[in-house]
Amino acid sequence: MGDDEIKRAMAKKGKAAEEDRLMEAVLRGMGNSSTHGEWLTLMKAIKGWARSTFNLKLGEFKKLHPELTGGRWRSDPYSLSTQPTEAMMELVASLSLNQSDLTPLRKSGRPGEVQDSLIQSDDLARLKRQLAV
Repeated sequence: MGDDEIKRAMAKKGKAAEEDRLMEAVLRGMGNSSTHGEWLTLMKAIKGWARSTFNLKLGEFKKLHPELTGGRWRSDPYSLSTQPTEAMMELVASLSLNQSDLTPLRKSGRPGEVQDSLIQSDDLARLKRQLAV
């Protein structure tokens, strides 16, 4: 394996670790309770991921975090049963996610469903700026 291949492999591994860290921070920032659709919507807004990319990353996340629960049906929220590290708590605090940030993500009265036109939301644009990593 040449130096360039090693560097690329290390960069890919670093990117995957950073994406995993961001997915955990977003989930924890949403109160450690998020449906698939809510989590997907935020990751799409932050990273530009399509549903298929999110599902792939979620599969990897599940392998790295066997403590992840939920997601058994559409409105079953995901959560992590372990306590976050101090560094993760600091990252989550820096994201400043709270229920008012999540209001534009939720449709009225239908758990697990999200709005279709979030890209145009001022609140989502502000949230995206906060989460830029």
